[in-house]
Amino acid sequence: MDIQTFWKQFITKYPNYQHATYTAWQFGVEPTKLAELVISGVKTATTSAHKLYGIDNEPLPQIGDLSIVLNYDNHPMCVIITTHVYVTPYTQITERHAQKEGEGDLSLTYWKEAHHAFFIEEFKLNGLKWTEHEMMVCEEFKCLFTYHDTSSY
Repeated sequence: MDIQTFWKQFITKYPNYQHATYTAWQFGVEPTKLAELVISGVKTATTSAHKLYGIDNEPLPQIGDLSIVLNYDNHPMCVIITTHVYVTPYTQITERHAQKEGEGDLSLTYWKEAHHAFFIEEFKLNGLKWTEHEMMVCEEFKCLFTYHDTSSY
């Protein structure tokens, strides 16, 4: 299903959002697996490098933002709404935030190992050098609608 059709099905179920804007994007290295974690309710947060927003000329996420989360093939999986955003140094990411990310064993140790490697690559792709003193954008969200919801249409 394409993104526009998915969005139309979402606003059919949630007409209050018919005039809202949205972005469509994938999570990290394993987009399908991470989208499935969102749908199952395990993943309710994500983290991005603050510096990369400036490079990509993207605004920081805001409370109330709507996003369509895509799988590996860029097919829509779910619609999320941002519920909380804060900026913090990488070294200050908490165990609680790592748990909300829903990955691995949910520990801060796992989160740091996975994200350290991810951010090194992301920074390298942008001609930058990663350090653990980078500022992070931590975003929490709620899943509003999933591709499973469309089966009733």
